[in-house]
Amino acid sequence: MLSILSLTVILPLARTGETFASEERETQVIPMPDVIEPVTLVVYNGKIIIPEATHISIFSLEDFRLVKKFGNRGDGPGEFRYPPHITAFPDYLLANSSGKLIYYSHDGDFIRETKLPFSYNYEAWPLLPVGDNYVGFPMEIERINPGELKLRHVGRLYDPDFKPVKMICTGIPPLVPPPPPPTQEGSQPRPTPKQDFETIPEYVDYAIAGEKIFVADNRKGMSVAVYDWKGNLLKEIENEQKALRVPQEYKEACMERLREQPNWESLDRQFNFKFREYFPAFFSFKVRDNKIYLTTYAKEEEKYEVVIMDLEGRILKRSFSFPLPPYQDVTYRFTLFSNAYEIFDDKVYYLAYNYDADIYELHIVPIT
Repeated sequence: MLSILSLTVILPLARTGETFASEERETQVIPMPDVIEPVTLVVYNGKIIIPEATHISIFSLEDFRLVKKFGNRGDGPGEFRYPPHITAFPDYLLANSSGKLIYYSHDGDFIRETKLPFSYNYEAWPLLPVGDNYVGFPMEIERINPGELKLRHVGRLYDPDFKPVKMICTGIPPLVPPPPPPTQEGSQPRPTPKQDFETIPEYVDYAIAGEKIFVADNRKGMSVAVYDWKGNLLKEIENEQKALRVPQEYKEACMERLREQPNWESLDRQFNFKFREYFPAFFSFKVRDNKIYLTTYAKEEEKYEVVIMDLEGRILKRSFSFPLPPYQDVTYRFTLFSNAYEIFDDKVYYLAYNYDADIYELHIVPIT
């Protein structure tokens, strides 16, 4: 079975046979025979850290050789029941897993773990420490209008005991629509009105840098809000971005991918798939190397635009160098697009599966 990353990003890219010629675009493609079921990847401190379904691997950034495997599937100290999400901090690696946070050294040695007093959906937005607190986007029942309740992801700040202390971002809909209510065995599904579902979703993401919280929200345009670790708003970064109309060919391609989903008949019964008239201002966000990277829907020669800013919000560069197209399919389990790649030293790192060679390959694409 393929990993979350393969389902949401890598598989469709590999299926189309899309490759990048190193001699033409200065892209490196490195075979990774030791990678079996990748979830995502992190590049930090001379290492490439790749969490997989049953363990976590460390590779050398210099020669890409496997240095160490650590972590195991299980419920014991340092073990995880489900594939972990890894975030790198200066003093440790943090693994989000089901019901707990696991701290490892940068060499993969187990340090400690912290049990969570609540269930947390870490696949899209990991729970991250900032100062003495934590920040995350749990799914909650939110009152939208009088008498109208919906499931929403809400940006929350938690104290060291994981008690919510502040809301820092208003709720957004689940990235995957909730399934229909179950029916009794042998009975026919009850007819329910179709729900409208926005095929190009709203996108909110966050990152920690220098004990500050950066929250990117494309519902507000090209906007990044900056909070201190106590949740106080320090500034709102806003820059202009030209509105791009959603072309018909994009809609048709998106619907074609949806129809290829194994659960398409169920989705078709449940939802009216809608398209916006214009794309949002951006579809992915990273904070790396004291810079903000926002990726937009604008493209030239099949490369998407990366807007690079300093942490104050001043635009340093606009570059049509981003190699991965936005991928908005509905799947049973969803990882944010930003988790499918890494940026380090102004290069984009991502894994793609080569079906002909039956191997994962690491692609490194410079942002020129």
